[in-house]
Amino acid sequence: MKAKTALIISSLIMVAGVALTIVYTMEVFTYIIIALGVAFIIPAIVNMVMASTKTSKESENKSAKIQRFSGLISSVGSIIFGVTMIGWSHLYVPFLPMIFGIILILGGSFHLCAMALAFRPTRLPLWLYSMPLVLIAMGFAIIYLENTTLSPQYIVLISGVGLIIFALNAWIELWFMHKIIRTPIKKSSDEEVIDVDAVD
Repeated sequence: MKAKTALIISSLIMVAGVALTIVYTMEVFTYIIIALGVAFIIPAIVNMVMASTKTSKESENKSAKIQRFSGLISSVGSIIFGVTMIGWSHLYVPFLPMIFGIILILGGSFHLCAMALAFRPTRLPLWLYSMPLVLIAMGFAIIYLENTTLSPQYIVLISGVGLIIFALNAWIELWFMHKIIRTPIKKSSDEEVIDVDAVD
């Protein structure tokens, strides 16, 4: 992934994290489910409109007709699914904590792998590894404590903080990458590891 793309994505994640920490006292779970329902309905409607405007020549083609029919079926299914998410959002709310927890665990694991493999043979400061470990711990806390001590508001707050930590971790990694690329490093023949802290 290019540095510019990574910076844009991490910035969007930061915005999402800050937004969750601001609105965590609201019924965020319900709003998220409704937003996902709308996200299912709109593309399905667009697909149905496009399928209904096919030319008669395309309709005569057997493979095109089968493809259009399957597209219509999937669009109808998406609309029904989206409507149920909007009308009966409370049925889907229990699944969100698991999703949030898995996202944080995957995010922490991603950063650990990136720092352990992508930066080799560079040795990053040990404190930097604490951020993805915190993300993983927060993810497991959401998954295993959601039914006991964590209310939905605190789950949203923890998720927002986790997204902020993820974005900060990404920015720090990009800064170290920029530092490594721009700084000339003299490596001796018997040296195997480059310590970033030792680079001016």
